[in-house]
Amino acid sequence: MGESERAVRQVFERARASSPCIIFFDELDSLCPRRGGGDGGSGVSERVVNQLLTEMDGLDDRKSIFVIAATNRPELIDPAILRPGRLDKLLYVPLPDPIDRVGILKAVSKKANISEMCDLHEVGMSDKCNGYSGADMAALLREAGLACLKARKELEESGEIGLMGEVGTPKLCIEREHFESAFENVLPSVTQDSEKEYNEIRQRISGARSRS
Repeated sequence: MGESERAVRQVFERARASSPCIIFFDELDSLCPRRGGGDGGSGVSERVVNQLLTEMDGLDDRKSIFVIAATNRPELIDPAILRPGRLDKLLYVPLPDPIDRVGILKAVSKKANISEMCDLHEVGMSDKCNGYSGADMAALLREAGLACLKARKELEESGEIGLMGEVGTPKLCIEREHFESAFENVLPSVTQDSEKEYNEIRQRISGARSRS
């Protein structure tokens, strides 16, 4: 009892002692769920939320201490934490557009052996990537790499090419066909319905902020 609240206090105490600094809370919905929902009668969740609100309200005299939080379930967060003076700026991070997908794919593939015949721009711009997040693009590259290794192993077992490392053996490279195989196993993590729901939440929160 009280350990969770003490942990929250320690975070802000260390921040004050280490300023300037940034406090980043990931998955804020799990730390600050709506109060009144019940947590088995212990009240731990509500006490943690109350402690966090107290600490954030006490940062008026903070010296270069910034609080940032992230969540993909904003509807589960206690509304008090989103009020001005606590988390002042709400930013919606949409799914990457085709150009962004190309940039992400090129960034995560810097250490990968991509065939010169494989156009990453074409892969990233493909409609098959619609709904893909940055993590999905990274997963697509990993799956393409696995497809490449599987195809290489099959050729080695059939005797069509020598083992990797042997003189004259072709270099292992990821081809466009390996990405096509990866598309069959990597599905978008955000559906159109989910994206629509996120946009509605974004508009609702933005509207509440503008009225306040």
